[in-house]
Amino acid sequence: MTIRQVLIGMLVDYGLWQQEAAAVLAQMEAEDTTSLRYGDTPDQYPAPVMAAMELTARRAALEWLKANAPKHWAIGVLEDAP
Repeated sequence: MTIRQVLIGMLVDYGLWQQEAAAVLAQMEAEDTTSLRYGDTPDQYPAPVMAAMELTARRAALEWLKANAPKHWAIGVLEDAP
């Protein structure tokens, strides 16, 4: 499983539809200035890097939903996420 697939799956678990999660990840990848390769497997990176990526994906999803689906119920879930 790739980092992209893991992050999309996580966002789906938070309540986004598959297409919405994929759109968030596409935007993240387009704006990413790090050397992270989303096609790599998560075990190629230290756990703290993956934790940071999960936090970044949750924040990106929250911003994306507020801009594209402001009444989406997952906004509350993402705002309450640790």
